[in-house]
Amino acid sequence: NKCQSKSKIEVITSGYNCYDLYIENIMDEQLIKKILNVKDIELNIYINKNIASKQIELLGIDEYTEVDSAEECIRDININSAGYCSSIFSNSGEVANRFLKLVKTKNVFVNASPTVERSLDIDENDLLYTKGVMFSNS
Repeated sequence: NKCQSKSKIEVITSGYNCYDLYIENIMDEQLIKKILNVKDIELNIYINKNIASKQIELLGIDEYTEVDSAEECIRDININSAGYCSSIFSNSGEVANRFLKLVKTKNVFVNASPTVERSLDIDENDLLYTKGVMFSNS
C-alpha cells in the first residue's frame, strides 16, 4: 500500500502481508486467535467443513471460505492466492505434507505463521508444534 500510494505511476507489488490460512482442525485456539487479530494484514481464511460452527464463532471468524478438503483448499489457493504465504493448521502429517508440496506460494508453514510473528507479542515456542515419532524395527 505504501509503494502504491507514493508512486506516481501504477506499480505491481507482491502479496507481502497477504496470506492464506487453512484451518483443518483447531489445535491451538489461542495462537489462531492471535493471528486473526493482527492488524494490517490480509487473510484469506479457509476452514474445513467438519469444524463446528460453534468453534468458528469462538474464534471470531466472520468471513471465510468453507472447503471440503485440503485438496479443495490447495486448488483455491493456487488459483486465488497472492502467492506470498500460506499456512495450514492440521494434526495430520499426511495432509500437512500434501499442503507443503502442492500449494504454490513462496512461503508455506504448518501449524505456524512466521510472517506475522513480528507483529505479535508471542513466544517463538507458540509457533512450534512438536511431535515425537517412535517405531520398532521388529
